[in-house]
Amino acid sequence: MAADIEEGADIIMVKPAANYLDIIWRVKRQFGMPTAAYHVSGEYAAIKAAAANGWIDEKGAVIETTTAIARAGADIIITYFAKDLAVGSKKTYKTLYPEILRCYIPCQLSVTKVSLSALFHKLL
Repeated sequence: MAADIEEGADIIMVKPAANYLDIIWRVKRQFGMPTAAYHVSGEYAAIKAAAANGWIDEKGAVIETTTAIARAGADIIITYFAKDLAVGSKKTYKTLYPEILRCYIPCQLSVTKVSLSALFHKLL
């Protein structure tokens, strides 16, 4: 990562996000750069599968996971759950989970056709 910064990187990305919370924290602490975390499709699929089998509460798991990523130091969270988070209760998320709302970006923007400016305007 130091080499990337020396070459002029504006943002450092860590993936997979949920499994590397300690790395996100270390990167943020050591380099002090804007830090992105990519909540990869496997992490998304695991939550979806567990929820589909009734093993976990999907909404709670998504909030817990994205909150943990934000608390680890991610300034940006790239996640397949972004649209779900945006569609959820805006008031609840703003009140209880402001750290999530400041930093997530949807994956596959062209597929979901989510406008970033509209998404962030809605959240702020």
